[in-house]
Amino acid sequence: MKRSAGLVAAFLFTVTSIGLPASAQTTTTDTGEDLILRLFGVRGWSVECSLEKARGEMSRPEARGRGGSSSGTIYGRDIVGGSCEARANARGPLEMTLVDDSEHFVCPFGDRDADAVCKGVLGAGQSIQFGIERS
Repeated sequence: MKRSAGLVAAFLFTVTSIGLPASAQTTTTDTGEDLILRLFGVRGWSVECSLEKARGEMSRPEARGRGGSSSGTIYGRDIVGGSCEARANARGPLEMTLVDDSEHFVCPFGDRDADAVCKGVLGAGQSIQFGIERS
């Protein structure tokens, strides 16, 4: 009986010291949300983002204004946070709207309006860096 108790103790020590295989471990990961940033402005604007996904991967979407007045979209799937840099053309403003009906993200442009819309406007020639944070 003493020998079996010693073997059990040795087995438990070995399992706890080397750990379980990754497939057997249970980890909790934050689930991300879809991020949609709609953009509209006079040509020559740009928006570049670095977005972190729930599994730790990074996504780097970007959009650029071409032509007279142009629109674009920054889209990220399963996003938990990140940052963006936006630049408006010297000839006109850049409108940015975070499409977030369920308010999963903090509005990076200040308070939401009466309809809970998160919108920011960069004046001609301005630039801004802003964070993407979960609510």
